[in-house]
Parts: sequence; structure tokens; C-alpha cells
Amino acid sequence: MQDAEKEAEHIIAIAEKAAQSEVEKIKEQTSKECAAIQQQARTKIDSATDIIMGRIVKAHGNS
Repeated sequence: MQDAEKEAEHIIAIAEKAAQSEVEKIKEQTSKECAAIQQQARTKIDSATDIIMGRIVKAHGNS
């Protein structure tokens, strides 16, 4: 009976390690995806700023 319990504990420990490894991989991938989205947003904000500034300068001239 003790052998079965030890084997079960061993199997659970292996499964927990595998799950933790998978969690770390998912965290890393999610972090990379978030960084890419933030970079795209920065690019679009810069473009929007340029467009808005261009319209303001055209509407008001160089005064």
C-alpha cells in the first residue's frame, strides 16, 4: 500500500513540475505578445500625433 502511495506522490510531483513549466512558457509568450502590442500602439500614437499636429498647423498657419 505504501508503494502505491509513494508512486502516486511521485506521479503528482512530476505532473506539477510539468504544469509549472507550461505556465512559465505561457507567461513568457504572453509577455512577448504584450510587448509587441505596446510597440504597435506606440507607433500608432506617434502617427496620430503627426497627423493631428499637421492638421493644426495647416488650420492655423505658421503663427
